[in-house]
Amino acid sequence: MKDELGHVDPERGSIGGRDLVAQLPGARGFDVSSRLYGATRAVGFPQSGFADIDAVRALAEKLDDALAKAKTKVTGPLMRVLVDNPFEVMAPDRNYFVARTITGPSPTVEGLQKVRLDGGSTLVLPRKGRIEDLENEYGFIFGKWMPAKNYELARPHIREVYLEGLEVDDADRVPMEILVPIALRLSKDEPA
Repeated sequence: MKDELGHVDPERGSIGGRDLVAQLPGARGFDVSSRLYGATRAVGFPQSGFADIDAVRALAEKLDDALAKAKTKVTGPLMRVLVDNPFEVMAPDRNYFVARTITGPSPTVEGLQKVRLDGGSTLVLPRKGRIEDLENEYGFIFGKWMPAKNYELARPHIREVYLEGLEVDDADRVPMEILVPIALRLSKDEPA
């Protein structure tokens, strides 16, 4: 299946495309691709409110300590999983998890919750920057890019995957991928 996001072949993995979004007034280009993900499960500590690097680091340390003590096998990088749509819920009121994907039984730790991350088509936006500045990215993705491309949020759980963790020398250059579950929006003429 080929679309403006890139070419995705579930048997061979994904090959990213480049979508310049040049036709949108005032839009800047960015690298974007789509991938098909399988469902997975994660555990994390729920939180609400504005997230900065210090808040996410504190929860990450607590999470990693709990998982190490429980001898839980971690299978992926640290991530923040948004429960609320960032285009609909303002940052001070937003719910999220600081989480990791795991295999095996979920540990029993006070406050630790399981979350199922459903699979499917996912917009992948690589970026380097401050966690605190993601609101601009979400405004662009949900306010301009997705409507222009006729996409919508397919399911909850937008992920910010911190590719090198949060132990970076420069908090202004955190390498991450924003993963947004997407689906083509049905036109008004098509039945739901």
